[in-house]
Amino acid sequence: MWGKRKTVLLLCLTISTFQIWSQQLVNHYVDSILSLEISHSEKLVQVENYLKSLSSDTPNLEDAYYSFARWNMVYNDDSKRAQLYGKKERVLRLQKYPATDDKTKKNLYNLGYFHYYAESPDYWAAKSYYDTLVSVSEDHEIRSGKAYRELGNIYNHWGDFQNALEHYQQSQQILKSAERPDQELITLINTLANYVDLNDGTYLNDFLEVRKKIDSLNGVNISTSRKAKILHNTAAMFQIANKLEAASESANRALPLFKELQDSANVFNSLGLLGVIDIKNKDFAAARTYFDQAHVYARNDKIYLSNISNNLGDLELRSGNYEEALDHYYDAISWVIWSTKTTNKRLLPSITEISISPHKKRLFGYLRDLSKAWISYYKLNKKKEYLEYAESSLTLADTTIDELFLESQEIVSKLTWRKRASNLYMDAIEVAYDMKKPERALYFMEKNKGLLLLENTVDVLAKQRANISRTAIEKEEALLFAIKKGQLSLSNASSEKLEAIKKDLFSLKNQYRKFIDSLELLYPVYVSSKKQLNISSLQSIRKGLKKNEQVVSYALGDSLGYTLLISNNEIQLQKIPLMVPELNKRIDQFQKTLIKPFNTPEDISTFKVHATDLFQTLLPFEGFSDNLSQKSLVIIPDGIIQKVPFEALIVSANLKIPDAYLISKCNIAYKYSHSLDAQIAQLRHTGNSSAVGFLPIHFQEEYLETLPGSTKEAAMIRPYYKDRIYTLQNASKQEFLNQFDQNSIIHISTHGGTDIHGPWLGFYDSKLRLEELYFLKNRKELIVLSACKTDVGDIKKGEGVFSIKRGFFKAGARSVVSTLWDVNEKSSMEIINEFYKEMGSGKSKSEALRNAKLFYLNKYSNTSDASPYYWSAITLTGHDGPINLGNSSGFSWWIILLLFLILILFFSARKLFRK
Repeated sequence: MWGKRKTVLLLCLTISTFQIWSQQLVNHYVDSILSLEISHSEKLVQVENYLKSLSSDTPNLEDAYYSFARWNMVYNDDSKRAQLYGKKERVLRLQKYPATDDKTKKNLYNLGYFHYYAESPDYWAAKSYYDTLVSVSEDHEIRSGKAYRELGNIYNHWGDFQNALEHYQQSQQILKSAERPDQELITLINTLANYVDLNDGTYLNDFLEVRKKIDSLNGVNISTSRKAKILHNTAAMFQIANKLEAASESANRALPLFKELQDSANVFNSLGLLGVIDIKNKDFAAARTYFDQAHVYARNDKIYLSNISNNLGDLELRSGNYEEALDHYYDAISWVIWSTKTTNKRLLPSITEISISPHKKRLFGYLRDLSKAWISYYKLNKKKEYLEYAESSLTLADTTIDELFLESQEIVSKLTWRKRASNLYMDAIEVAYDMKKPERALYFMEKNKGLLLLENTVDVLAKQRANISRTAIEKEEALLFAIKKGQLSLSNASSEKLEAIKKDLFSLKNQYRKFIDSLELLYPVYVSSKKQLNISSLQSIRKGLKKNEQVVSYALGDSLGYTLLISNNEIQLQKIPLMVPELNKRIDQFQKTLIKPFNTPEDISTFKVHATDLFQTLLPFEGFSDNLSQKSLVIIPDGIIQKVPFEALIVSANLKIPDAYLISKCNIAYKYSHSLDAQIAQLRHTGNSSAVGFLPIHFQEEYLETLPGSTKEAAMIRPYYKDRIYTLQNASKQEFLNQFDQNSIIHISTHGGTDIHGPWLGFYDSKLRLEELYFLKNRKELIVLSACKTDVGDIKKGEGVFSIKRGFFKAGARSVVSTLWDVNEKSSMEIINEFYKEMGSGKSKSEALRNAKLFYLNKYSNTSDASPYYWSAITLTGHDGPINLGNSSGFSWWIILLLFLILILFFSARKLFRK
């Protein structure tokens, strides 16, 4: 009996041992083939034949797939097969193991790697795998830190530099916590490269802070290769910041290290950088030598060859050899698009060819350099055909930067591209001026104004057109609210809590990105609609002009400025007769005369000189001063011109004040751009014309001074706002946020200003920041900001002033009454009171504000109270048209008309029935 049991037991042990051995055999067998001393092609055939012979339920088949996928990527340079077998492995792992299993996560990392580092990279696929990996990983896992680094690399490639920076920061924190300084070092080096790619010298201090982090790393031996990369990035950053001596010193230290390592790619980069530094130093012979040496290391790589061609273009251009420079610039573009030098030295790629290129950042730079060369060549020879070539390259560069701008998600990245775009637009306006194409200049002037606001509005319109569900919109609002709350808390956080807040904020942003990705998958119409940044044409602008209305638009570059006049029967493009630095100086001088009352005749005399000078400078159009009294002006300012109240300009030094003011001659309003105005007009209306007022008067814990005049102001606006006025503790920030999107007309009387954290408005319990005005559901007809400095903030190139007023436009306001400096409470209240009376009588917003100011001037004529300080700070921006003020309940005249018609029908029916 025992003998039989012993035999059965031995048989079971044998079977069990065979099963364990056979489970290991699949992977071991594949590994044994891959280690044979035979050619890669033979290994490939043997392994694939073997794997095809196995069924999908073969034990440990997923491990064999792992080995074969990795071998194809690392040793066989076959990313396609690596991806194929990596996906086969993933299918089996998901069938057999949980998503959080270590090997399942390793498979995700590998798949991201196989797609990112493929010969033809698929960045979206790589991003998807890395995103999935970090979603199933703990933050302390080293692989998660590496995945965040790879995601940073992907965002950097797309030109979304801020997103890249945030992912690098997350990677660094994880790797630091995991005590992996070796991996942390790689992330910090990538962060340095990201700052270089920003191509903005103002980030030098941030760059040097990362250098300090590298220097403070403990327990890591920095290899020669990484030392060289750090030195090279440092040289590049110093070159961008025009610290050429320091740049040259670091670059010359990096080059021999790369040569020692036989790192041909980075030897090439170092030689190119040294050549660029020498061009800036005007040592053209030395630069040419470096570029000649770089050719040896280019190895027929199309990107390297394009880089050399573009650098040679810069060299020849600075040397005054225009034809040679242009040939090199066209070659640079040709290498990227067609992988060869161009035989037609004036051939440019199509918009489609650029849109599908993975090298848009590079192409944008090449197209900019090409257009600048043509502009410089035209200035030398004045041949019209050179302008036509410049126009062609500028048009393509414009299309390219639009794509880079729309692909970026973070505001800092978008502002980086807006800054570069603004320089492009100024060149395009200059070309349009020289070609006498004012309509073309109009297009670029419109694009140079508040494009971020336009994009935001178009995005909301796209959601409305796609009929995205209310639930989805509310989810987005909740995420945005949490993100904005986190961003605001950063400024007040203690050093102990700072990293935790950053971590939570990063997690929220990732959730938001994934949410937007899901919307784009579910609603294809949303994707196509949100990328249509419609720029208003001359025809559409003229169509909306009222009788005798004229539009004056401005564009300011670093040196030149332009202004464009549009009326129903003419369009004039003029160069501003002052260089921009001098214009800035004169506007600053003018504003100093505005922000205080006139106390002496000398004050008035000084003011008149500056105001007359600016009138002639800013409005240099032929025949403009003729029949001023019949004109109505819409001003679209740019740069520092946004600080100028045109109403206070003096039309003639021979006239007495107040008759000499421009406001005495014509009506004036302001706009960000016609394009923004047109898009906001298409937003969904609140559904009523309800009005609400917020006047805190007192402030909790006296964090702001009491505004005693607000009690009188509350009584003043009550006829228009009825019982919808919130005062004292009822005028809280949260109540305002609750009421904001439910009302069409909003009056806010409070303190306003700017501090180190930006613009703000005071409510009873706390300040409302610009960043909190992110929400946009419906169109609002009018926001009245009866507060100080509501039109003050940082001026961003290509975007305008980041004031609290801008926040309300971002939140869907069609028009905003705001202030350019600290206003006088008494005078502003009088003007606003008259403003409401005039609107109540049916006047348009701009007419109402003008009449209110003229009423005030007439009342206080020949007194100091008539100084522009008291009345000219208040301006109207946006849509100009009458609104229904006396009907805040939403009960409109059309309802009365409808009831009247019903009664007529009723009595008609009774008569008919009686017959």
